[in-house]
Amino acid sequence: MKFYTLLLLLIYTGCFVTIGQPIQKHGPSEVYYVEDIVEGKDGRLFLSATGGLYYSDDVGDTWQRADALINSTTFHPYFATNDKNGDLYAWGNSGTFSTSDNGATWKFHIFIMPSGGIEISDLGIDGDTLFIGTKNGLYYVHGTDVVRYPTEISALQGNEVTALHVDGETVVAGTKSGKVFVSSDLGDQWEDKSNGLPGGFEVKGFTTAGSTWYVYSQLMGVYYSNDGGSSWLPKNSGFAVEQVNKIFADDEYLYAATNSYENVYRSDLGGGSWTLIDNGIPNETLPNAIYVKDNNIIVGGWHGIFKSNNDGNSYERSQTGITDAFVFRTMQVAPDGTIWAAGSHTGVYRMTPGEEIFTLLPGVVWSGNFGSSLLKGNILPIVQDYVTKLYDVGDNTWKQEYQYINVPLADKFLQTAQGIFLSSRSNGVFRYTGTTFFTPFNDGLVSLAVTDLIDIGDKMIAATDDGLYIRGAADPQWERISFSAEDQGVRRLFIHGSLYILTANDFNVYLSNDEGETWKLVEDLKSKDVSAYAVAVNGVLYAASFAAIYVSTDGGEQWVKRDLPYAANSSIVVSGERLFIGTIEQGIWSTALKFDQQITFTNTPETVNQQSPYTLSATTTSGLPITYTVVSGPGTVAGNVLTVSGEGDIVVRASQAGDDIYNPSIKEHTFLAEIVTGIEDEGEPDFSIYPNPVDHTINVVLGNVLKNGSIRLIGPQGQTIQRGQVQGSVEIPAEHLPAGIYFLQYSNGKTTTIKKIVKK
Repeated sequence: MKFYTLLLLLIYTGCFVTIGQPIQKHGPSEVYYVEDIVEGKDGRLFLSATGGLYYSDDVGDTWQRADALINSTTFHPYFATNDKNGDLYAWGNSGTFSTSDNGATWKFHIFIMPSGGIEISDLGIDGDTLFIGTKNGLYYVHGTDVVRYPTEISALQGNEVTALHVDGETVVAGTKSGKVFVSSDLGDQWEDKSNGLPGGFEVKGFTTAGSTWYVYSQLMGVYYSNDGGSSWLPKNSGFAVEQVNKIFADDEYLYAATNSYENVYRSDLGGGSWTLIDNGIPNETLPNAIYVKDNNIIVGGWHGIFKSNNDGNSYERSQTGITDAFVFRTMQVAPDGTIWAAGSHTGVYRMTPGEEIFTLLPGVVWSGNFGSSLLKGNILPIVQDYVTKLYDVGDNTWKQEYQYINVPLADKFLQTAQGIFLSSRSNGVFRYTGTTFFTPFNDGLVSLAVTDLIDIGDKMIAATDDGLYIRGAADPQWERISFSAEDQGVRRLFIHGSLYILTANDFNVYLSNDEGETWKLVEDLKSKDVSAYAVAVNGVLYAASFAAIYVSTDGGEQWVKRDLPYAANSSIVVSGERLFIGTIEQGIWSTALKFDQQITFTNTPETVNQQSPYTLSATTTSGLPITYTVVSGPGTVAGNVLTVSGEGDIVVRASQAGDDIYNPSIKEHTFLAEIVTGIEDEGEPDFSIYPNPVDHTINVVLGNVLKNGSIRLIGPQGQTIQRGQVQGSVEIPAEHLPAGIYFLQYSNGKTTTIKKIVKK
């Protein structure tokens, strides 16, 4: 009599489903300041700005932030190129770097100066020879080692070298004293070539076009020489102001970026007059960088990058991919879903529902710091250094203006039932008394460095770098709120109903659920230096630290960490299903509110069989419970136990429904069912097993028909316990096996037979 046993071979299908989105960038397309623009290899442009280093492969139409260690919010380099091979050098207050592969990788250079410290003002490079201009003089160094020892050029010591140009054996050095020195033998001998330059010229830069040399100054414009610097002539006719920040020469024209409201000029390559070509560039740009290629002109300065593709007849902003507004210390959401963000030194921005990029609010002057006042109703106070303007976000109109002359570093403006108050990050709290006068409201404050000021109805809470204080308008002074054993300062304060959360100067987080009566240290946020807090409509709390977000669903008692890309986070808000993150010099990002979670099947056996149900096992990164279902195939699941009922593919799904922190997730396994036949004909002896049930040893004896082959002992859940070869007979130890049902499989390559064994 023949029988059939169903073996299930587990095969991973790789199906993993999550709900959620990665980090999305929302701009704004804004920079606080552009430092320099230069062309690298293969036409790639490099841009240095607040927020980091950018490059463009389409002549400035779009930009991408460099993905390299050189990219830093604190390193805004100038550029220089190697005269021999086009390698790019970047230098500034954080050191000197070079790249030979067009910005993919950067090499750090360490210069051990003979006179100690160094402050580089310009570089000139010719192959392996590097000239270093400093405030103390000119140096040179040979080679390519990371650490090198420059040698001073004695002829220029004591001169502040502000400009360098290398062309073959010719080296030109300009100084702040208005001198131009020229060497025709790569720095050995030097001549003073300043004849014709006015006293006090203060050389800022130098360039050439053919045989003509140009030197320029921030105070006295441009001079040119056609005789290798032996004589210089002025080239300033047409300038409104002779204050030049940068010049650029191509094969046909000379271009100048000037330090005036009339920004960009063009002239011939001789002594002709300058023509203004800045239509479309805002007056306050004051360009510091300029680059020209064909009919494209790119200009960068304060608050913008502008491009003309029609020889300067008109300009458009050229900042796609730039997300560099200075510091987003505050963001908030209006009732209609519009998000408002204040960028220190750059302006106030908004993004309405359906938009993807933050845009600048018109009517706000680009000057000084912008405060962190909160939206109240429809009124958004926009705090600048000497004026607060009230903007109605409901009808997009300006409502009122408050000027003040005695509140430096103004930050928070509160319009309360008790009056109008203004806090300063350096001079305390002030109360409005009419006209332009705000009077100090500081009685009881030990420190006047106010980090937060929040209206709680009949009183205000002030956080300072000395502690936490509370006061009503009629109270004689501020009273301290003790939140820890030490009276220490507060870095950030968040209040939501009766919940108070603060980050203290010890970088720890303290929490009160009873309006500041009692406090506790939040262990999960210990030493995390949380910079901002937010709450979602379902009461879930979010806390932002450097490159991380923490989430709590129990009122701040416990927190779960979520890592973010490398960035200094300074503010967060919740809008819709996304968390928006304001950063320092990297713009505004958003991410889905919830974490993704990942499911992994564990302890998956090689096979399972029809006779014994299989216990499913899986884990998830959230730690939440998993539900199992059969998607298709001959099987059923009860809890976590799979029972097989026939032949075919069985798809089992592990699901986790998610919660307030985690997104739903599923993962699937496919079980491939394979029929294996056994032979048990009474007329044809095969092999015998004894004793059965077994106690200590399984004896296997082959019959007359079967030849030598392999055997496999299979456990109750389909797992292989032991493999081996059999020649006539074999003994298998069994005393260590747990009681249960086992199977012994024999195979000789032509036939496979399975017998059932019972272990006592």
